[in-house]
Formats: sequence, structure tokens, C-alpha cells
Amino acid sequence: MEGFLGRNIYYDASRACLMLAATAANAVSDYNEMRVMSQHSPASEKSMFQCEHPIENVLWPIRCLFKIAVTRDCMSTALLLLNGTIPNELRCLENHGGYGVSLDAPPPSLHLCKSIISMIIASS
Repeated sequence: MEGFLGRNIYYDASRACLMLAATAANAVSDYNEMRVMSQHSPASEKSMFQCEHPIENVLWPIRCLFKIAVTRDCMSTALLLLNGTIPNELRCLENHGGYGVSLDAPPPSLHLCKSIISMIIASS
């Protein structure tokens, strides 16, 4: 995907950024749900996290988003979209309109946060 986005110029960069930001938000949300489920049943943690690399499943849409942002010179749009969709998921805020932290959600993954920040810095 990254190679295609880097070489192909015949796509709508704004729409692709929007779709990748939404995909990233869903991936972060799914990752947080997996962490909550593994917190409640530690025996299932191995089966959930061992078969795949869950961090990579979250990072690939963000990596592609920044590839578009660099290639098509739309970094401000990409950062605005990422800022608008990702923070609530990383802060583990409830989506029910409240701004309080969910009591049963674990704190955000430090590795995930550091990886996203590293990608932002590397892309700028």
C-alpha cells in the first residue's frame, strides 16, 4: 500500500487521507478493546496477541497516511484528521458523549504512542 501511494499520483489525496484516518481510529479502538478483553481474562491474552502483531495493525494506516502527506504535500490535512480522530481513542475516552475516562479501560499503550509520535517527527 505504501509503495502504491508513493508512486501513483492519480488518486484524491484528501479522500485517501480521510479514509486512512478513519481506518486508524478503528484500528486503535479495536486494539484498546483487545487490551480490555485481555485484562479481564488473562488466559486469552496469549491467543489474542500471539498470532499477530497488534501494534503493526494499528500503525499501517497511520504510516500510509503520512506517506500520502509527504508525497502529496498535505501534511497539515493529515495531522488535522489524525488529531480529530485518534486522541479520544488513545486517551480511552468513552464515545457516549462523556469526557470522563472509562474505568475499565487500560491506559494507552506507551509503545503505540511513541510509535505514532516517531512517525510524525520522521514525516515532518
